[in-house]
Amino acid sequence: MELLKNLAKTINMEFNNHMLTQFEQYYEMLISWNKKINLTSITNKKEIQLIHFFDSLTIYNEDCFNPVNGLKMADVGSGAGFPGIPLKLAFPSINLTLIESVTKKTNFLEHLIDRLNLNNITILNERIEHIATNTKYRETFDCVVSRGLAKLPTLAELTLPLLKLGGYSLCYKKGNINKEIKQADYPIKLLGGKLEKPYLINLDIFPDSRKIIKINKKSHSPEKYPRKAGIPQKRPLI
Repeated sequence: MELLKNLAKTINMEFNNHMLTQFEQYYEMLISWNKKINLTSITNKKEIQLIHFFDSLTIYNEDCFNPVNGLKMADVGSGAGFPGIPLKLAFPSINLTLIESVTKKTNFLEHLIDRLNLNNITILNERIEHIATNTKYRETFDCVVSRGLAKLPTLAELTLPLLKLGGYSLCYKKGNINKEIKQADYPIKLLGGKLEKPYLINLDIFPDSRKIIKINKKSHSPEKYPRKAGIPQKRPLI
C-alpha cells in the first residue's frame, strides 16, 4: 500500500501501519471474492489503490468533508464498500451505514467487516427507496455519500430524505456534469436541499476531471419522496 500512503499525503492524510495493513487485507479479500462474484472490473493492485481506495478518500477537505467524532454517515449503493469502507478505515470514529440491495455484495461486506474487526457499522440489504421512507432511518444521518450510483437528479431524490436538517450529501462525479447540475436544480430544491459550488479534485494523477457535489439539507423533504423502487431512475424529477 505504498502508493496509497503517498497519495494520501497529497490531501494531508497520514496513515499508520495498522491502517495500511487493513487496506492490504481489504485488497486481498476484494480480489479473492471477485473470483466468485462481480465486485470490480479493476484488479491491478496499483489501480485499486488509486481508483477505488484513494478516490474514495478525496472528499477529505475542511470545506467539503471534515469528519467529526461520531459522524453518522450512510453510503448509498455501497457495492464492494466504496467509498464507505475506505473512509471508515481512515476515520474509525465514523458511525457508518452501508446500503446495498444486492445480497451477494452484502455477504462480502459482512465478511470484510468481520475480518477487519470494524465497529459501529450497519449493513442494510434493501433498496434505498424503502430505507429512505422508513422512519427509523429517514432524516437521521449527518452525511450521505454516493459513488457511481446515478445522475444528480436521481441522487437528490434518493439521498436527501435520509439527511437530518443541517446534514449534507456528497456525490462523487467525473467528466463534464454541467447538464446534470442544471437538471438537478429543481429536485434539489424540492427535496429541501441547497447546492454548493462543486468541489474540484485537482490532482494530476487522475486522467479525467473529478468533482464532489455537495448538497446541504436546509428543509424537510416532502413525505411522498422518494417514490417507489425504480421510479427515481426511470422518471427523474427534471
